[in-house]
Amino acid sequence: MVIGGAAFAMLLAEFWYQSQSLISHHVIAGCLFALFTIFLAYNPAKVLVNRVTVLFGKLSFSMYLIHIAVLKIIGMLGLTSLFGEGDKDSILFFLVVLVISAGISWVTYHLIEKPGILLGRKLIVKLEEGRDSVNLKPLPTDVVK
Repeated sequence: MVIGGAAFAMLLAEFWYQSQSLISHHVIAGCLFALFTIFLAYNPAKVLVNRVTVLFGKLSFSMYLIHIAVLKIIGMLGLTSLFGEGDKDSILFFLVVLVISAGISWVTYHLIEKPGILLGRKLIVKLEEGRDSVNLKPLPTDVVK
C-alpha cells in the first residue's frame, strides 16, 4: 500500500510542480502512472477499484468516442453560455459532459458493443470448428523428400 501511495503522490507532485529536467514531464508522469496501475492490479484499493470505476472502465471506449459529439452538440445548442469561466463552473461543465457521455455510452455498450462481442465470439468458434473439420491436403512445398 505504501508503494502505491508513494507512486500516486509522486504522480500528483509531477503534475502540480512541473520541473525542468532532462526527462520530459510526460515520460515521468507516464512511468509513475504505469507503476500506480501495476500496483492497483495486484493490490486493488476499494476506493479506486469498485463497481463505479469498473463500470467506467467498461464504458471508457464508448465515452472516448461519444464525448466529442456531446461537446459539439452542447456548443451548437449554446449551452456553454450557461457555464461561467471559473474553476467551479469548469468542474460543473465537466460533470455534465461526463454524465451525458456516460449515459449515451451505457446505451451504446448494451445495444452495440456487447452484442458485437458476442457475435465475434460466435464467429471465432465457427471459424475454429470449420478449420478443424476441413481435411486440408498438404501443399507441395510441405512434402518432405
